[in-house]
Amino acid sequence: MAAATFHSGKTGRVTATSGSNTYELATTGYRYEESTEIVRYRNSLTSGGTIKEATFFDCKGNVTCDFDHGANPFVAVPAIVAGASVTMNLYPFGGTSTSPSGSLHVITAIISRVVSQLQVEGKTTIECEFEGTGTPTHPANV
Repeated sequence: MAAATFHSGKTGRVTATSGSNTYELATTGYRYEESTEIVRYRNSLTSGGTIKEATFFDCKGNVTCDFDHGANPFVAVPAIVAGASVTMNLYPFGGTSTSPSGSLHVITAIISRVVSQLQVEGKTTIECEFEGTGTPTHPANV
């Protein structure tokens, strides 16, 4: 039996693109959630069972950014503000490609909420929530 590979999140990356401008966010973490709507139906031809089909796909998530890392994400390109349309690229293993070492989720999204958090003896963080506007793409190995 082969040894399991531990995947640390320390090399994860997130980029946001608006128009032709791409900006790497100083990320301290992200959450990504994909879902589908299940339609259930039955009739005289379903043999007494319920047929279920996945119909509409959706995704949402959030990214926590380190405000103290340098560039102000409120004015960076693209600006991380509620209502902004962006393409979020989530790299769970770092890298910049779709290879296993840099696999990514690509989500065309709208920033739905931005929350700033100040810690008096810590760093200031910004969390932005996003909702997908189309079907996300993601690798088979994640």
